Amino acid sequence: MNSPDLRLPPLTDESNSVVPLPTPTSTTTQRHDQQQRQPLRHADRLLAVFVVALAFLLASTAARNSDVWMHLATGRAIANGTYRFQGDPFGQNASTWIHHAWLYDLAAYALYQPFPNLHGSLLVIGKALLVAFLAGLMVRLGSGGRGTFWSALTATLAVVALGGRLLLQPALVSAVFLALNLTLLIRGRRLRGEGVGWVRAYAPVCMLFALWANLDEWFLLGPITVSLFLIGDVLATVANGDKRSVDVAGMGITLVVGIFACLLTPFHIHGLTLPVELGLSETARVLKG
Repeated sequence: MNSPDLRLPPLTDESNSVVPLPTPTSTTTQRHDQQQRQPLRHADRLLAVFVVALAFLLASTAARNSDVWMHLATGRAIANGTYRFQGDPFGQNASTWIHHAWLYDLAAYALYQPFPNLHGSLLVIGKALLVAFLAGLMVRLGSGGRGTFWSALTATLAVVALGGRLLLQPALVSAVFLALNLTLLIRGRRLRGEGVGWVRAYAPVCMLFALWANLDEWFLLGPITVSLFLIGDVLATVANGDKRSVDVAGMGITLVVGIFACLLTPFHIHGLTLPVELGLSETARVLKG
C-alpha cells in the first residue's frame, strides 16, 4: 500500500513575493489634516467677526438724511389709515402714485413711535444690524466653502467704501436682500443637486421677492439675478452638454413664479416700474419737467 505523498510543493515566484505591509489608514491622515486646519478655522472665524463688527460700527452713525422724516410721516399716515394707495396720498392730483417702500415706512414708524425720546436710536441700531448682516453674507458668499481671508478682505473694503453711503433709506434693504437672494439661489441649486423638490429649494426666493416688492423700488434686481443664473445654466448646457451641474427647469420656474410674487403689492401690475434713479420712469420724466 503506497503511503500518501506528504512533500510540500516547490516554492514558486508567487509564494516568494513579498506581501506589502498595510499603509497608515486614511482616517489617521484626515485627523492629522484636521488638526493642522483647526487654527486656520479659528482665524477665519475671527476675521468674519471682525468684518461684522466693523460694519456694525461704521453703520452706527446718526441718520442725517432729510428723507427719514418723509418716510416716518408716510408710515404714520399708513398706521392711522389716512394714506391712500390709489392716487396721490398727498393731494397733488397725480394720476398714478407708486410708493414701493410703504412697508419700510410702516416698519420705521413702528420702531420710532413707541420711543420718541430716544430720537430714532432704534432706527440707527436697526440700520447697523442690517449692515452687519450684509457684511456677514458677503463673507459667506465670497468664501465658497474655502478660507475666508480673501472674502473677509474684500468685504472689509466694500464696507469701508460704503461707509459714507450707509444711509437710513430703503435702498439699504435692497442691498441686503440682493446678497440674501444670491445666498438662497446658491442654496437652492445645491439642494436641487441632492434631489430636493422645487418648493423646498426655491420657494424662499419667491417669498423674498414678495417682501422685497413692498420695501423698495429696486426689487427688480431679484428677478434680474435669477435671469442671469438661468442664462448661465442655458449656456453651460449648450456648451458642455452636461445637465447634472445646472438647473434650467428650476431656474425657469423660479423666474416665472418670482415675477408673479412681485405683483403681491397694493399696486399690482402697476408696481412693475423702474427705479426713479435710472431716469426712465414716469416720475423721473415729471421731475425733469
